[in-house]
Amino acid sequence: MGLRLAIGRLASSPLFTLFSVISLAAGVAVTTAVYSVVDSLILADSGIAEPDRAAFVVAPVNGRVQHGSLSDLDFDDLKRTQTSFSSLSAGAAITPSVASTANAEILSAEAIEGSYFATLGVTAQLGRVIQPSDDTAAGRVAVISDGFWRRRFASDRGVIGRSLRINGQTFEIIGVADAGYPGAFGMFRTTQLWISLGTERVVGTRRPSQLPPREQQRLLPFGRLPP
Repeated sequence: MGLRLAIGRLASSPLFTLFSVISLAAGVAVTTAVYSVVDSLILADSGIAEPDRAAFVVAPVNGRVQHGSLSDLDFDDLKRTQTSFSSLSAGAAITPSVASTANAEILSAEAIEGSYFATLGVTAQLGRVIQPSDDTAAGRVAVISDGFWRRRFASDRGVIGRSLRINGQTFEIIGVADAGYPGAFGMFRTTQLWISLGTERVVGTRRPSQLPPREQQRLLPFGRLPP
């Protein structure tokens, strides 16, 4: 009964109408409790492929299920041990300083695990998306949103291969995301830029924390269920 009530509360949150909800027990093991709160009208505009197979992962806190975020270490453990998803990924909300040839501006962005776009089934309208091979400290590549591409680059189809300065570091633009995808945090903010978690850890977009690594819960985890 407690799980049903907790999930019912989650269902009232607009963000959770985008995905099914999976309960994460003990921080690492995904249970079989699946409750669909998919709103087909919202999903039609989410930009996610087969959205009925996409799911946020949520963790119980003090015995109650709530919107989940995980530390990097807990996500790595979950990704290594889970068997419920065909693919599992995560992203963190960041606000880097970004400059091209014009003045720098602060953008709503995401630092993402390498299989993020593949897990959501989101593609690029130009170039390509970030892949697992890009998720390293040396992977200085970025995907930009349709809105940022139109506003900052006047829809220039030659934008692929151009450089951006992100927190003072040079990144190569490798893709422009599909216009219909607002990002994993789309109900709260529209993502304008994506970089890899591997890169984010060395260019200073991660906020300092006094908490132990296991308690730095900043990643939004999600997965794709098997057909």
